[in-house]
Amino acid sequence: MNNRARDSLASMRVSADKTLEIATYRFPRELRAALPTLDWAGIAGLRDHLVHNYGHVDRDVLAQVLRQDLPALVQEIRRADAS
Repeated sequence: MNNRARDSLASMRVSADKTLEIATYRFPRELRAALPTLDWAGIAGLRDHLVHNYGHVDRDVLAQVLRQDLPALVQEIRRADAS
């Protein structure tokens, strides 16, 4: 992997980490309880994987998480917070 690709992957990790940290560790328990269908343990696990770099991070999977999964997570959280 060249330096540019490494930098891009590192930048994506930081972006994902910030969002996932808020969603898993700073999010009020009451709102997490209001969203029982979300995989909170999986979200926390992904965040830990990115932060602690457990082995290989698939760039395509990370890009999908950033483009599709995180925006959907944010929308779901906003809906719960508004109700």
